[in-house]
Amino acid sequence: MRVRILGAESTGKSTLCQALAQRAASQGLRCAQVSEYLRDWCEAAPHGVRLPGREDQFHIARRQQRRIAVAARGADLVIADTCALMTQVYSRHFFDHALPAQGPALHFDLTLVSDTDLPWQADPLRDGPQVRDAVQQRLLQTLADHGLPWVRVNGPLAQRLDQAWTAILRVLDDRKDRRSGADNSGKT
Repeated sequence: MRVRILGAESTGKSTLCQALAQRAASQGLRCAQVSEYLRDWCEAAPHGVRLPGREDQFHIARRQQRRIAVAARGADLVIADTCALMTQVYSRHFFDHALPAQGPALHFDLTLVSDTDLPWQADPLRDGPQVRDAVQQRLLQTLADHGLPWVRVNGPLAQRLDQAWTAILRVLDDRKDRRSGADNSGKT
């Protein structure tokens, strides 16, 4: 099962990703937590921290997707701290540029959107609180434009964790029900 956590900057995605991975492990699931490649890219940039340009977006999106695909090979549950869709949202916001197709899109079983109800946390890699709401609205519009279902998580971490875990269990139960129905479909 692949879960992606999306949202503008400073909405608690990384914290929620870590908490979900811990919860999954405590439930005996082989869980892979996939960190955000963009943050690693910025921290490794030559001459200190810098933000990516338009020409860097495709590479960043592709590397994020590759991380997710590799993580899925040995896990029951993959929890991705963002995905290429979020890079697309930022590329459109900052550069008014659509990224080219990157080959087959990864399938996600669940999309969680981290709400902007958390206080802003300053970080040298973040653009500022003025960008957060605009990016969040663009994300929600992008999800709607593509007909992608999603679940909002909001409130303090404990509440977000419970909301997210409930959504994950719902998907897992639906899968189990479909498999049981398929197993029993020919029996009378």
